[in-house]
Amino acid sequence: MLYFNGVIVVEGKTDASFLSSFIKSEYVITKGYELPVEEMAYLNAVSFYKQVLILTDPDDAGKLIRQRIKISNSIQIDVDKKYCSKNNKHGIAECQKEEIIRVLKRYLSENPENEKKIKSSFLISLGLNSKKERTIFAKKVPVGIVNLNKLSQRLNSLQFDEEKIRKLVEEQ
Repeated sequence: MLYFNGVIVVEGKTDASFLSSFIKSEYVITKGYELPVEEMAYLNAVSFYKQVLILTDPDDAGKLIRQRIKISNSIQIDVDKKYCSKNNKHGIAECQKEEIIRVLKRYLSENPENEKKIKSSFLISLGLNSKKERTIFAKKVPVGIVNLNKLSQRLNSLQFDEEKIRKLVEEQ
């Protein structure tokens, strides 16, 4: 397993699933052209703490998506289409693993990042296991509308501590 201590932006769940089979990282999925405003806000916020790699398909749609995502501290990654083709499809999920590792080599590590500080159990103790409560919380913190595990991951990426989170929840 390889590690990237940052955020990798991909087009779809299939891309994230393929990449996560050999690269442990945080993934944000654009769902094609429709990157929600909340996700863009999160990417802008997290870019102050972590590197953001934009890894979209090697086609015109992927290029357009890369152009639309303007984030400081982000790097657009290009893969060679000839190494990313299966069954007449050209995408990240169709890439050869070796090609992905080649283009990301300088960003990857063989060592995992430090253990996360904010755990899901802490968020549950604050009542954030409810989608309604997470949605209210997301209006104060640019984390997007996410499940509990993703919320934990994003709060860690944004370097929140328990005290700050507790105060924000108490203000709700």
